[in-house]
Amino acid sequence: AWDAMVKRVRHSSGNVVISHEILAGAKPDKIAKAMNDLSGAEVHIVYSARDLGRQLPAAWQESIKQGRKWPFARFLTKVERGQTWFRSAMDLPSVLSQWGAKLPPERIHVVTVPHDRGPTGNELWLRFCRALEVDPAWAPLDSERDNRSLGVAETALLRKLNRRLELGLWREPAYDNLIRELLAQEVLVARHAIPVRLPPDRYEFAQQQAELWIEWLEGSGVNVIGDPADLRPRLPDPDEKWHNPDRVRAKLELSAALDALTVMTQEAAKRGG
Repeated sequence: AWDAMVKRVRHSSGNVVISHEILAGAKPDKIAKAMNDLSGAEVHIVYSARDLGRQLPAAWQESIKQGRKWPFARFLTKVERGQTWFRSAMDLPSVLSQWGAKLPPERIHVVTVPHDRGPTGNELWLRFCRALEVDPAWAPLDSERDNRSLGVAETALLRKLNRRLELGLWREPAYDNLIRELLAQEVLVARHAIPVRLPPDRYEFAQQQAELWIEWLEGSGVNVIGDPADLRPRLPDPDEKWHNPDRVRAKLELSAALDALTVMTQEAAKRGG
């Protein structure tokens, strides 16, 4: 697939955007191959970065949707110890040092994810347009999809389902079709849910990483689109109760499970008919 895409790139005129989140964590030999295959073109790296107060809960939920079974606390501990894919894919200095090793800093662009949508309601989109030198009017229609997150009960249910199904990281395509696409991304995200938040005692790590990232950006000379301060996590309201996604009340899980069972039964009947 990569070779076929490179061929299309070489036969294209104008700018070409190659985008996928798994590229961030590519190993050095794969990065070298990519840069070699695209030699002769003016390659730029565009990397979006979000503060860890938001990124870590989202990354854990995504791993659960991909079939993982680990509790949130275990995931966070492994991140802090550098024992997961976090450093290779989400640690800003590590990713850009690898991808930008042979590029001048002006060809490396970091788009920070704002804490708020901005006065126009689409600040992140406008930042990407600036990074890619695209006129925002090129895409005048709003997307019909959103990128809502799973709640604590919904993620707990999915994690237990992964365990019951004994799913591994290499799973059948039917899992993506039924569990990830239908159940997780259509049914469970649509529920009115308690959001997954970073535990209060984990913010110190998130803050320390933010300061390291901002310091790296200031000394690197790369092009930053947005405010580097967006990389600092917003501390939670001390009066706001934190809900542990590893210990969810049975009543909440049962409600999510009944919604899931309803939709899966309807889907089974549809396919059987």
